[in-house]
Amino acid sequence: MKMSMEISGLDEVKKLLSKERIKKVLVNSINDTARLDAKPAIVNEMKKSFDRPTPFTLNSVYTRLNSAEMSVEIGLKEWGGKGTPASEYLQPQIFGGSRPMKRSERHLGSYYIPGSGARLNQYGNIPASQLTQILSALGAFPEVGYAMNVTTGSRKRNKKPRNFFMIRHPGHGLHPGVYEKMANGSVKGILIYIGPPTYEIKLKWFEVIQAAFFNNIQRRFNENFNRAFTAKLI
Repeated sequence: MKMSMEISGLDEVKKLLSKERIKKVLVNSINDTARLDAKPAIVNEMKKSFDRPTPFTLNSVYTRLNSAEMSVEIGLKEWGGKGTPASEYLQPQIFGGSRPMKRSERHLGSYYIPGSGARLNQYGNIPASQLTQILSALGAFPEVGYAMNVTTGSRKRNKKPRNFFMIRHPGHGLHPGVYEKMANGSVKGILIYIGPPTYEIKLKWFEVIQAAFFNNIQRRFNENFNRAFTAKLI
């Protein structure tokens, strides 16, 4: 979404500064508003809208200045390393609707939610290390009926292997998903398969950015003009 801003006082500024200095004042004003007002406002909105957002999510907002066009872009990073980029998993929170599969979901062939036996981190998510163990174990034997063994922890501790197995279709007395067979013979649900999830708009991305600009662009312009005018007098 593109938006334009009106700034008062430009006629007076034109009498006091050269075109080059005016352009610099405008560019700096736009950039300062984006970096110092709009970006922090979005981060604060994430903290209010999401349950324990991760540092990766909070650090995913970027600003990119285009001095030649006197514009600034505010977006979500499109690189996620080994994980899913924020630009993908936050889209349904901004626009509503469905989301693409995460990398682990593509590997497993289904969307999933944590089961009661999953270990969750401080952000309420399944740790990447646990997903790595599961995907590694299921990579060679993806069907139910096989013992999926993966050893966790240091070998020096002689920890017993963890037995993961997958159920793709109903009919085994368990919902489709990934399970772990315990030493006492019980079974814990680790990942429970679900259909494509749909989301309502949760993050008011455009409204927050627009409000941040309307409320702050004039102040940032005044600050940059005062600096430029003071520098001219020195």
